[in-house]
Amino acid sequence: MACDSIEDWLKAGFESAFPGNDFSGVRALPATDAKFGDFQCNDALAAAKTLHMPPRKIAEAVFARLEADRPPFVAKLELAGPGFLNITVSPDWIAARLAALAADPHAGVPQSGAGKRVVIDYSSPNAAKQMHIGHIRSTVIGNAIDRIYRALGYDVVADNHLGDWGTQFGILIKGYRELLTQEERDNLTVANLEKCYVLSAAKAKEEDGVWKEACKAELVKLQQGDAGNLALWKRFIDISIGEFDRMYAKLGVKFDTYRGESYYNGTMPGVVAKLQEMGLAVESEGALIVNLEAEKLGVAIVRKSDGGYNYTTSDLACVKSRVEEYSPERIIYVTDARQQLHFKQWFSIAAKMGYSGVKLVHVPFGLMSFQGKAISTREGNLIKLDELLAEAKRRAYDIVKDRGGDEKLAEQIGYGAVQLGQGARARGQLRSVPPVRLRARVFAPRQGGQSRPFRCRVQLFRARRAAARAPAPAVRPHGAARGGELQAVRPRRLPLPDGAALQLVLPAFADPQERAGGARRAPAPLRALRHGPLHGPPPPRHRNALPHLGRTFRFAAGAFCGIIFPSSFKQGV
Repeated sequence: MACDSIEDWLKAGFESAFPGNDFSGVRALPATDAKFGDFQCNDALAAAKTLHMPPRKIAEAVFARLEADRPPFVAKLELAGPGFLNITVSPDWIAARLAALAADPHAGVPQSGAGKRVVIDYSSPNAAKQMHIGHIRSTVIGNAIDRIYRALGYDVVADNHLGDWGTQFGILIKGYRELLTQEERDNLTVANLEKCYVLSAAKAKEEDGVWKEACKAELVKLQQGDAGNLALWKRFIDISIGEFDRMYAKLGVKFDTYRGESYYNGTMPGVVAKLQEMGLAVESEGALIVNLEAEKLGVAIVRKSDGGYNYTTSDLACVKSRVEEYSPERIIYVTDARQQLHFKQWFSIAAKMGYSGVKLVHVPFGLMSFQGKAISTREGNLIKLDELLAEAKRRAYDIVKDRGGDEKLAEQIGYGAVQLGQGARARGQLRSVPPVRLRARVFAPRQGGQSRPFRCRVQLFRARRAAARAPAPAVRPHGAARGGELQAVRPRRLPLPDGAALQLVLPAFADPQERAGGARRAPAPLRALRHGPLHGPPPPRHRNALPHLGRTFRFAAGAFCGIIFPSSFKQGV
């Protein structure tokens, strides 16, 4: 029986010894004491009631089947007590597996996407406005999906679908000419553009409507190709993209294309004409609509009564362009959950137009609010992303400055905390994004038994460079005991071919009760292969400070995707 993990092997042994019974619940648990090996299986005791046999007899029968077909990753199997099976993992097998991972440029991640292309549409801030906390979730979740697909071998096109067209530009152009000083116009920044927009939008609300009509006039001139307004619009877009790139650099995010709504302006009339030719779009009260009530999706407007187009038209033009240019297997859109009906509507229309060959996926996440209200630039109800990241860095520096950490480390911790916090909390369904799961916790212990976030790094490096390189920070496994005091940081190195080495810098903790008695519990051996290298839930809580090897593999895969602290992994995992 060929098995990929200890649990598969154990289940096969039970099923072989006692066919016809359900042993899906068989588990390999971390050994309670290092003298019992690395793992133990106690399921013979639980099966005694079902099989009506003494647990020792059950364990003996299973032991015989397991011994007859012991996999290479098991060094020793022992039968103990009333029916315990104690398992010791082979260090040679672990070293060989790590060597294979080191030699594999993909770290063992299957290249299931080779030869396939995916377009991922995320972040999508509005031009001429500073990025704020409302943009962080789409950016972080979208970039994580982006990196996962790249790690799986897909050809990924990451597109930032900017809000770069529409009513706000009439408001901006009018405000730019009349509300900014000459110095502000000469040294134009996104902050000045945002100030201009807020002031101009406020004036547009005045009862006489004069300013509002003037803004509409500027918009019409822009839409009709007025040279002066087009030049201003292009300047606004270039300045905005420069500011966005500065923020994305802090988060380790890169895009392949910046194609805003303006990119598809010329194709929207053709999309509407095709809908009319196909009999999908019909006139209703001066507007063109697609009736989707048979699918319980209501009515979708594709051309307004004033002749203007909306987001449905723009998205249909966009998918047409992407399918024709890229021929992707799927297109993924990462936005907040408020837009779910919009995506269901235009996904349905796109399928009717013949774009059923590409899988359209909407990844919604929870709406972020501030002070109990929706985030709004116009109302000033927001926290700027730049300010949030600066505060995260400041707080991280307060933690690490007394431990030898510098501002660069504080930046990695602070920015990483913001990213991971959003990725973990924004959407429960994120768990359905396969296949790389990250289950490592990083921390730095401090006096008083509490813990705070800290950088975590598992690094492959050449042995000849090891002496010149500072030790990597400690890795704490999920569920390790709180309340312990850091006693020492001891590197554990596993030799790999060609002078390479894997170094895990592992902390040793003293349990407060054991410390009081003058004894310190030694860390247990590496917890290897409990659920297989890239699968399964996190291990149960235990007090030792050594990481579960399967978790280390998952962490390494996450690192290859660059999901966590991308700048920390420049030397490779």
